[in-house]
Amino acid sequence: MIRTVVTIALAGLCSLMACTSSDEHSSVERESSNIEDLGFFDRVAQPIAERVVRAQLSPKDSLMLSSDLEIYGVSHMILEDRKLYIVDGSQLRIAILDPESLQEEHAIELSEGGGPGELPHIGNFDVQGDQIMLGDRSLQRIQYRDLAGELISEASIEAYPKSMGLARDGNMIGLLSPLMANSDDVIHIVSTEGELVNSFATIQDGRNMLTDLRIHGYVSLGGNDQLYYAGYAEHLLKSWDMDGNLIFSVETIEPAPDGINYHTFENSERRGAGYSEYGVYSASGLISTGADLVVVHAGMPSFSAPDQPQYLDFYNPASRMYSHTLVLPHRTSRIAIYENTLYALHLVDDEIYLFRYAME
Repeated sequence: MIRTVVTIALAGLCSLMACTSSDEHSSVERESSNIEDLGFFDRVAQPIAERVVRAQLSPKDSLMLSSDLEIYGVSHMILEDRKLYIVDGSQLRIAILDPESLQEEHAIELSEGGGPGELPHIGNFDVQGDQIMLGDRSLQRIQYRDLAGELISEASIEAYPKSMGLARDGNMIGLLSPLMANSDDVIHIVSTEGELVNSFATIQDGRNMLTDLRIHGYVSLGGNDQLYYAGYAEHLLKSWDMDGNLIFSVETIEPAPDGINYHTFENSERRGAGYSEYGVYSASGLISTGADLVVVHAGMPSFSAPDQPQYLDFYNPASRMYSHTLVLPHRTSRIAIYENTLYALHLVDDEIYLFRYAME
C-alpha cells in the first residue's frame, strides 16, 4: 500500500515576542556510535555534498481544479489505498478521485460551525485504512470519520499539534510546539478520546521562541509503522519507531549555513526571533512511499526567488541516506505518488492545476 502525507506549514517571516529563555541547542553534525546520544537537532552528515539530478520531469497531462472539478481552495492532497483525496477548504469538501481517470468518484461534504459534528475549517487531514481524521486548531478538535464521511467520534485535545498524522491503530501522531507542550517531548501520540498515550523526542530546555521556529516541520507515517519527520528551517530528517526509539537522524542534502534561516533580536524589554526572507529552507512537504522518503525541498521563499525549480529529494529509508533528485517545472508543496506516476498541485496564472508526471 502506498502511503503519502503532505501538510502545509508556516513559511515566511513571523515575529515572535516575549521570549525570556535562551536557546542552548546547536545544529551539531557528527557521527555517533550510539544513536541515542543524538539530541533532537543533531544529525549525521550525508556522504555526498551536492544533489544528483536524475531527471527533469515534464507533465504528461493536467487539469484545472476550478473548472474541471469545481475545487477552489486546496489545503491537502493524500493518496491512500488507490484513491486520491483532495481537500477543498473553501467549501469544507473532500473530493475522492480515481488516480488513473482523475474522475471524481464521490465527495464528502462537511457541516460548517462549532457545534458537535461540525468544523469551521479543515486545518489537518489524513486517511489511514478505512478511517479519515480531520482537525481544526481554533476548536482544538479532532474528528474521525469513515470513508463515506459519517462521523465516528470527535475529541478535544489540550495542546494542538503543528503537524499530525493518523497511525494504523487509529491514534493521532502530532508534532507539538515546545511552547505548547506540557513536557519537553514534542512528539505526542493521542488516542481517539483525546488522551495522551505516549510522548517522545525530547527538546532539552526548548521552551523559547527560536527553538519553536526550529521545530517546524512535517510528519509522515510509513507502511513499516515508522514515524518520519523532516524539518522546515532545520535541514534535518529523522525517524522513530512507535515506541519512541530513535532510528536515524540525518542531514538533508545541500544544507544552508548555520543561522541563515533566522532573525533574532533583543533589547532591554523584549527578545524575539523570526524566519529570514533570505533563508534557504529544507522541507515544504514529506511523503513516504515505502521504498522512498521524498522531501519536497522548500528552498528560498518564492518572492525572493520566484523562478527556482522544484526539487524532490529522494532518501532511502533503509540506508538513511540521500539517493537522487527529480525536478519539477513549477513550485509545489503538495505531491502524491501512485505506482510510477507523480501527482503535483501547481499554481499557474492564479489557478490551481493537478499535474501528472511519469516517473519512469
